Amino acid sequence: MSEIIKEEKLEEAAGGSARGPEWTQGGMTFYRIASGDTLSEIAYRFHTTPEAIQALNPTLIWDINRIFAGWEIRVL
Repeated sequence: MSEIIKEEKLEEAAGGSARGPEWTQGGMTFYRIASGDTLSEIAYRFHTTPEAIQALNPTLIWDINRIFAGWEIRVL
């Protein structure tokens, strides 16, 4: 059993979701925006820039100062 599957099973057993606030799929990294997050903080966390994240999500992020909790964005 792979490490990812093991982690998902543990999260499900603990009452969480199988996919946490960040995940990798197809070589890309995604993040679910939480209440209080800023794009600058997210960019810092992933060692990138707000503009780079905006470029990865052009149909969702039109203004780097307006993001909303619950959005699932590509960060890398």
